[in-house]
Amino acid sequence: MQGLAQLCVTIEECWDHDAEARLSAGCVEERVSLIRRSVNGTTSDCLVSLVTSVTNVDLPPKESSI
Repeated sequence: MQGLAQLCVTIEECWDHDAEARLSAGCVEERVSLIRRSVNGTTSDCLVSLVTSVTNVDLPPKESSI
């Protein structure tokens, strides 16, 4: 479950209140790759497939909160 804990921390850091502290997409990709390498089995392959499929989707532009 170490990989799941690392993934949870990564997700939380993506939602930091301070915009400058939020993780970039590249950083998230690196972390997921590290998690995949540290966790053996099919679960890590499913995780990477899921994250890859979500990150490759064209999302609408983010609305400004100002």
